[in-house]
This record gives sequence, structure tokens and C-alpha cells, in this order.
Amino acid sequence: MLGSELQRDRFEPAEFSLEENRFLLEHLGESPIVALDGGTPSGVNEAAVRPMLTRTFELEDLRRHKGHEWAGLDLIKQKIAKFLRWMETAAEIRRRGGPAHVSMYGIDGAGKLYKYAIGSDAGIVRSMITGPGGERERFAVDLRRPKGEVVPSLFDIAPWLKGDPDRIHDDVEEVWGEEGRVKGTWKSKHGTLRCTICGQTEMFKTDNRSAYNAARARLIKHLRHVNTEIDRHRVLAQTYPNKATS
Repeated sequence: MLGSELQRDRFEPAEFSLEENRFLLEHLGESPIVALDGGTPSGVNEAAVRPMLTRTFELEDLRRHKGHEWAGLDLIKQKIAKFLRWMETAAEIRRRGGPAHVSMYGIDGAGKLYKYAIGSDAGIVRSMITGPGGERERFAVDLRRPKGEVVPSLFDIAPWLKGDPDRIHDDVEEVWGEEGRVKGTWKSKHGTLRCTICGQTEMFKTDNRSAYNAARARLIKHLRHVNTEIDRHRVLAQTYPNKATS
């Protein structure tokens, strides 16, 4: 929090260690002299927490004596508590095989994660994911604003950058029909491969692996050379060849 006036009036939990967040949660509202009397616990750097203790004490003093509204101690403590809970959740996601710091990924309409997606965190954990469509709550607080709002979201003025979470994920739809009594056989003689972007369809014989592979090759060629929805087709052309086959 040391540095410019902007940094001094912006609180970002991830700029502090977990121990420092717990210390601030307990002592915000006290004067630095009182809060730091006797030193700090292990893992808490006095130089890191002192500016925040000082600034919040100043703002609260101004509110009491001059009526100047600010974000308030309650909001900051709520954000710290949410941040600490989210970090526990993120650690459990990682323990179960998910990515480290999942908030640094975006989520598409099919529930897939993409690192460096628009709106995702970068560098530090600035938000927690709150909904199935990748909705987020930011942890940052602008101390000078009565409601603590930070700079308005990019999506407020450019909502189209967020995309449509309800849009069906682009894919190649493989239809083999009903499976036969013997595993790996099919009652239908013919199957289809269909591009969900434009509907281009290729047929193959379900009992002939070479025919299936040839149909895949034709559809991949279509994805790479079609002249409509070029970007979406090119992205699908990169992922479909690696998809496990039936």
C-alpha cells in the first residue's frame, strides 16, 4: 500500500499475506499505536500493515468529526473475510486436481477454463468466482467512495466482450446411433459428423474405421478452409483433431 495517493486509498487483500489479512481483520479501526503495541505476530510485516491501519483510522476520524463518508470498516472487513474464505476454497480446488488460483481463468459457456481470459485475474487474486457463468465479485475497495466501488467494470461499457454464457460451445457433433449388443458395434449402418457452427455434415459407415477417419479428415479440412465464421472454425480446427474418438 506504500506509494501513490491512489494506492493509499485502495485496499486489495491479495497485496497482504494471509496472516496480515487476519491481523487487519482483528485490528482495523484501532490506532496504529494501539494495534502495533507489543509488535506483530509471526508472518505479519509491520511496514505492510501500518499504512492501512493509519489510513483507515484517519478516514474514520474524519467521518466522526467532519461527517466525511468513506467505504467504512465493515465493508473492508467483509472483503477480507470473503478473501480468506475464497483462498481456502481455491486451495481445496487445487487439492482436488483443479488449477492453482482458479480465478486467473475465465469460464466459457461449456464450463471450460481458459487462462488469461478477459475479466480473469492476473498476477494476484483480485476476485472470487460466484456463478456458473463465471460471474465474479471483486475484493478491491476504494476507501474514498461511500460504497467502496473501484473503477467501473469494462463490461459496463463493453458487455459484448464478456460473450454469451448461454451460447452452445462450438464442437463437432458425432452421431453413431444406438450401440449394438457387442461393445463397439452399432445398430445403425451410418453415422454423421456435424460442425455445430454451420451445420456442415459428413457421413461414414459405423462398421468401417477407415471411413470414419476419412470423414474426420474431410470435416477438419472444412474447418480450416471455410469462408464463413472463420475465427470460430479455426479455433475448432485446433481442438477437434485432438478429441478422443468413440
